[in-house]
Amino acid sequence: MNRINISLIILSLLFIGGVAVAFYPHAPAPAGEVVSVNQETFNGYWRQGKAELLRYELAQERYGEIREGEAVLVSVIEPFLPVTQVKYEGLPADDAAESVLKMIFTRRFHTGIYPYSMMTTVFTPLGAAPVPPYKVTATSQEWCGHTFTQVNHRDNVFEVASYSYFQDEGDERFTTDVAVLEDELWTRIRLRPSSLPTGTLDVIPRLDYQRMRHARFASFSAMASLTDFRDGDYPEEDLMEYVLTYHELPRTVRIRFQRDFPHRVLTWEEEMRDPSVPEEQWLVTRGRLAGSMMSDYWNRSSIVDSTLRHEFGLRF
Repeated sequence: MNRINISLIILSLLFIGGVAVAFYPHAPAPAGEVVSVNQETFNGYWRQGKAELLRYELAQERYGEIREGEAVLVSVIEPFLPVTQVKYEGLPADDAAESVLKMIFTRRFHTGIYPYSMMTTVFTPLGAAPVPPYKVTATSQEWCGHTFTQVNHRDNVFEVASYSYFQDEGDERFTTDVAVLEDELWTRIRLRPSSLPTGTLDVIPRLDYQRMRHARFASFSAMASLTDFRDGDYPEEDLMEYVLTYHELPRTVRIRFQRDFPHRVLTWEEEMRDPSVPEEQWLVTRGRLAGSMMSDYWNRSSIVDSTLRHEFGLRF
């Protein structure tokens, strides 16, 4: 690749897969498909015909209390149609399929008598970083109601569709400027940690956080950092920590992951800052890796395959 003056990079637009996208702040210029590991190692892990399943013990803050629960991250490479923005399944299509990392993030926990079930899905292209995901969706189900949000990246804007049972939220469709999505940080970690944005930037909080706070879709100023990290529970692991501190929200997010490929997330925290109480009393949502499995789970739908739930350690 020819060297390009950095000032021109900042002012220019990059065309990837036919979609124009603005450069993200504090990130390297695009290079090959993956820079954190050679292609043979990458393919050997991600293109073996299976998905990576990671199970986390979850302590989820909700309604001012910490709830015991379970989170699961499902990551798999799939063919994706970037224009229609759906999975390519071999049917005739006007656009060519591209490879994406699909990451599904589920959370299950109970509040009192009733359960919460939340799921977010992120579709991030494997091409040169950094670019926004093609698509992010999030849904929340609990006994009070159901919400669904979808964000599509097209023509250098986010197209947002939001549907909710609650009166103040209702059903909305609108477009908004592109900003860093907190949801996409998890796929950036897995594909290219060096592309994580640092410094002061505008970030759109996780979609499931917005739903739990009944907040409108918007970006907020935040400070981001990426540093080495040591965890006494993982003394043999060489870890890094990505910290995102919102200036306009009482919220700090910390994600700890393996420095080396495949960059699995081992723990994370979402801290709700409350100046009215001592810091040690602040409520913190925590996730800690408790189980992992590589599986072609889409082929494991028989009753006899239910033993895999026990093997994986699922409780919810």
